[in-house]
Parts: sequence; C-alpha cells; structure tokens
Amino acid sequence: MYYEAPKLMLDEEFSLEREAITSFPIEETSLKVYYNITCKSERALNISMGFFNEEGGSLGNLTFSGNKKISSSGYEYLPEASREVRLTLTEGDHATCCLKLYYSQFDEMTLLLMVSMQLLTSMLAISLILSYYLKLRRGHRSKSS
Repeated sequence: MYYEAPKLMLDEEFSLEREAITSFPIEETSLKVYYNITCKSERALNISMGFFNEEGGSLGNLTFSGNKKISSSGYEYLPEASREVRLTLTEGDHATCCLKLYYSQFDEMTLLLMVSMQLLTSMLAISLILSYYLKLRRGHRSKSS
C-alpha cells in the first residue's frame, strides 16, 4: 500500500554517449525503487543502470538491451537507501533517453515511535475496559449477597 503511490520522483530526459557515465543525485530512497526507462538509438544499444549509496558503493545494477529502442519498467529492491543513479551506454554510439524513478522516503524512527504509541494506547484501552468490567462484576456480586 505504501509503495503503490510513491511520493518522490526523478524525471529526466538526457543523451548518452558510449562509455560516458551520466549520473543523477536523488533524495534518499526507500528500499524499493520503481523505474521506467525509454531510450532510442540508430542501432542496437545496451544500457547499464546502477544505484549507489552516499559513499559511492554499488547497491544494484540493471542492464537493458534493445535493437534501436528500449522501453522497460519495473522495480528493484535495494539493500539500503540509494543516493545516486548512474547510467552508461555500453553498446551503441548515442542514445536519447527518458528515465523516471518513483520512490518513497522511509523514516524508521518515526515508524517505531508511531507503533510504540499505538501499542501503549491499545494497552491502556484494554486495561480501562478490564478495570470497568471488574468493577461491574464486584458491584453485581455485592448486590446479590
């Protein structure tokens, strides 16, 4: 449900030259990133798309191939939040591309705090209901004696 309508998006149109790296900084993503890439060229092409963390470490790599055109969409699970996406044209001379990334931000501390508050309020509600029930039973027993 949280990932069906991601809040953040990268939408870029760009040109790729053979073996040149094109990179885009992105806000810290969730672990699940949706992508939609389309590229056109005058001959067969092969494109590598990689996700990288803040230190420049690789988090995942996807390869797309096509004859004059690539159109692919899907999602990738990453081991940690990505801060950069890099694209490289590994086959072909020149390509014009459009890349869309959809992702959500996820703050674990906020989620932990919200779940903890929910747990505490649930326990408080149960104890209030239980104390009311016990009070009613004591009142009912004292009347019947």
